Amino acid sequence: MNGFLRKLPMLAALITIGVVLFWLDNDKDFKREVFPPRSLHNISPKGASLAFRYLKETRDATAPAVTELHRLIDFARLEPNAVVLRLGPEIKPGERLDNDPNKSGKSGSSKPKTTPAGSTVPAGTTPPPAAPWAPKIKPPTDGPLLTDGEMKWVKSGGRLVLALDKNYGPIEIVEHNDTFRLEKTFDFWPGINSFRPGGSSYAQPWPARSLKSPALDQALTLFTLNDGIFAARLAVGDGEVIALAAPEMFANSHLADGDNLKLLMQLAPPTRPIYFDEYVHGMKGRPGIIELLMRWGLGMALVVMCVGSVVLFWRARTPVGPPEDDHKETRTEAIDFVNSLAPLYNRALEPHQAIALHYKNFIHAVTAQSSLRGPELRERIFSMLGTSDENGLSGKRALTAQEFYSLLKTLNDAYGRLERAHRR
Repeated sequence: MNGFLRKLPMLAALITIGVVLFWLDNDKDFKREVFPPRSLHNISPKGASLAFRYLKETRDATAPAVTELHRLIDFARLEPNAVVLRLGPEIKPGERLDNDPNKSGKSGSSKPKTTPAGSTVPAGTTPPPAAPWAPKIKPPTDGPLLTDGEMKWVKSGGRLVLALDKNYGPIEIVEHNDTFRLEKTFDFWPGINSFRPGGSSYAQPWPARSLKSPALDQALTLFTLNDGIFAARLAVGDGEVIALAAPEMFANSHLADGDNLKLLMQLAPPTRPIYFDEYVHGMKGRPGIIELLMRWGLGMALVVMCVGSVVLFWRARTPVGPPEDDHKETRTEAIDFVNSLAPLYNRALEPHQAIALHYKNFIHAVTAQSSLRGPELRERIFSMLGTSDENGLSGKRALTAQEFYSLLKTLNDAYGRLERAHRR
């Protein structure tokens, strides 16, 4: 019992840590700003969680699934008619220092590129994303729009949707002033005529921007913004690449504005498998409590907590010094117990009945210690009592007060002799 009480604080601390981790994993406010603005895991007005849930919940059970891609995509494994949505990508796959199965293999310049710290990386690649607190580096504007794997998949009938707010490979983002003059130039999407960018009254308005790239020279311009490309379709074989200059139209705060939801349903119809590419937001696996803590900046706290738990476990399992004496003094408790029961016995029993019970317990004690039976036991009992008044001890006759106290003293003295004999 004492050992359990000593471990109780550690047990309470572990339970508290478990409860806190469970709460953080299920707390929506905690996830509100941990993930990038266009991630489907971000439930703030800037996130795309509503678009993901809408597409997922409005489909029949027999329809193709709506899932997320949280690893580097091997396009050879995707369905030929699938749709991949990249909403506000922070990185361009194929430009990271990863083992990319879809890499185009075009090395570009032979001169190695240099990171801000001065280290070099192989030619044809860019440094990996810096730490969250480091200044962001704009991705390069050279190289192909699609990797070899992407090109092969799109040609087979795939649809790649690029909703951009930053430079993406050869596509540059052109920022405009506050005016937002949107015009439809080709009726490729029937019933989709306008997109609302928000305004001063909106919680999350998006800036006016357009696309500019030689890669879009052969593309079909669907919408223009201030005479710049706002939405374009690039046909590649049996598939297509859709480029948009406003990922905000699929954000939680704008999905219901204008024709934004209609466009989402047009791009991601229920007849085709839909994939939200989360790898372009830095995801390398399905986010759990450890990734939440890491993204929240509590990675070091998690390490300290784990190391502290190991040290506490080791300290509890390793004894220091001689073992403690488990002896517990019970004499005071025994006296208090007898004193509390004495008035009860006095009221319930006559003096000769109380002596008889005391004498019977003494016989049991001598029998258990000596293992004697019959005449030998009787002789041993009377030798320890020093009297042969069995009638008085067994309660066969009434006792006066003087006789009661005399026989009580005789029994107590006999118990003392029995205890001393047991110690020897």
